Formats: sequence, structure tokens, C-alpha cells
Amino acid sequence: MQSEYSHFMDALSIVDEPTYTNIKRRKLMQKQTEEYEQASLFDLKAEAHVKTMETEALKYEKLRQDFKDPVKRREILYESYKKLLLSK
Repeated sequence: MQSEYSHFMDALSIVDEPTYTNIKRRKLMQKQTEEYEQASLFDLKAEAHVKTMETEALKYEKLRQDFKDPVKRREILYESYKKLLLSK
């Protein structure tokens, strides 16, 4: 029986209670660090998305205000058609 399980014996090590607690604590700390890094990355992506949405909302609001002025409306339409025709 010992010969059947001899290849496991090299991988096994017997440790005392404080060492086991220390190993367990280190593994828990490593897992928490990984989870924190993933959450931080997710937060950065979400924050960038919110900033993009806020920027788009500000651009839309400015365009809406500019469209109320007839002179600016003409300029906006002129530039839009110019870009459209040059792209084709």
C-alpha cells in the first residue's frame, strides 16, 4: 500500500497549527487582493463610461442650445452637409 501512494508522499508536508494558519491567511490575502484588483478595473471602466456619457450629454445640450440661434443653426447644417458630401 505504501508503494501505491509513495508518489504522494513527496508532495505532502506535515505542518503545525501556526504554520497552517499562516498559509491559510496568505491564501486568503492573495484571493482578496485578486478580487480587489478585478473590482478596481471594473470601477475604472465604469467611471470612464460615465465620463463618456456625461461628455456626450454636454455636447448634445450645447448643440440643442446652438440650434435655437438661426445663424448657428445654418453653420451647423452647412458643416454637417459639407462633411457628408466630402465623405462620399
